[in-house]
Amino acid sequence: MSWLGAGLCLRRHRRDERELAWLSRAVSERGALAVPALVSDLGALLLDDRRRAEEVAMGELARAVGEYEDRVLGRLAADPRLGALRDAVAQLGDDDLATAIALFATAVMDRLASEEDQPVAIAEVRALARQGREAREAEGLEVLRHDADLVADLTRAYRATARAARPFPSLIDDADVFLLENLEVLAELGQRVAVRQIAEAAQAFAAAWPRRLKPRRRRVGNVTTALEEESSYPTGGFASLAQGSGVANLVPSELIYMDSADDRRPGDVDAFDVRYAEGALLQFVRDEGVITRERRSLFVVLGPALVEARVKDPELPWQRVVILLGWLLAAVRKVELWLQAEALQITVVVVGQPASRLRLEREQALAVLTLRAFVDKGLVTVVGWDEGELRAAVAAAPGDPRVVWLGGEEPRPRLTAAQHALPAIARSWEAWCLEGEAALASLL
Repeated sequence: MSWLGAGLCLRRHRRDERELAWLSRAVSERGALAVPALVSDLGALLLDDRRRAEEVAMGELARAVGEYEDRVLGRLAADPRLGALRDAVAQLGDDDLATAIALFATAVMDRLASEEDQPVAIAEVRALARQGREAREAEGLEVLRHDADLVADLTRAYRATARAARPFPSLIDDADVFLLENLEVLAELGQRVAVRQIAEAAQAFAAAWPRRLKPRRRRVGNVTTALEEESSYPTGGFASLAQGSGVANLVPSELIYMDSADDRRPGDVDAFDVRYAEGALLQFVRDEGVITRERRSLFVVLGPALVEARVKDPELPWQRVVILLGWLLAAVRKVELWLQAEALQITVVVVGQPASRLRLEREQALAVLTLRAFVDKGLVTVVGWDEGELRAAVAAAPGDPRVVWLGGEEPRPRLTAAQHALPAIARSWEAWCLEGEAALASLL
């Protein structure tokens, strides 16, 4: 407990009264700490707390803490994803906030894991809480002044943490952002682990794919663009002149028929009034042309044999089904980015009879969860259909629909000429990336 209490005195931001609640959740999640004050420092970063703590370390420990602040906290503060994390936790209550900080701290500590990590029991955190703030701080400072062995342990821990951060281009990844943004629906540990792994797989796919792929399809199926903003200027220009009685879009030369008030005698009617009454005023007529864009209908099908992909191969970092769902998330992100100027609709279909679809209930729930932002925007729809419904939907889709089958080696019905399969077979990650890129290209 001395290591923990003394380490908390080395926090780089002013003390937050909630820090022991954060620490308790983090210890419950991981059971070990890189450096004791890391959870408090990460909590202050997420809350944008810029109050600096007093310097209490001296000598080699002070230099080690400085390295940690530059290479870990400094890089985290400069990471562009930190703003998204702060937005995600801004509206959380204290209980959910403690969970969010603990999950983020756990992810960071997993990346920075070293042999200097110390196991910590939840009972130690509770014992510190019972001590009271003043007693806890006084005892921690006393240990830092007189226990040379403990100071040496903390020095090694800080240097190991700073050293472990060097290989990482970023200490925050997409999985951290996704997890905190969807914390309210990720109550169970199993869900959080699955979603984090899917997000990690999606990020790995995106890093391996090119920044841009050229579409290879014929342009068919144009659809009128919906202009929903009332402030949008009409799409057509002025095309001709016509006679009317309104003053909207009036040709300026018509004002020549209007007499001035000084020249008009009582009872006189000027030519402008006559033309107005007869509907003979010349007006500009706007072109009725509209903007059109190409319609895209994409189908990603999860077949019944996907249950066989719930295995992990030794050569791969995740289960096969996690890799397939990671490909789905990465593909939707890329397609939205590359085809944002088109009328795009992506349908994720769990296909099969009701009994077989029930076996894929977990995969369907994960697909809905990971694609939640796209579902809310109306870009993606996740449905359960039998083979007949799928065939009818593809046949009725406008334009040139594309279909990608995920997982399984069972015979697949031929739904369209533009059909591709991404089977779940054991192979290297490089092969997964190549096959995934080919499947992504087939959607374009």
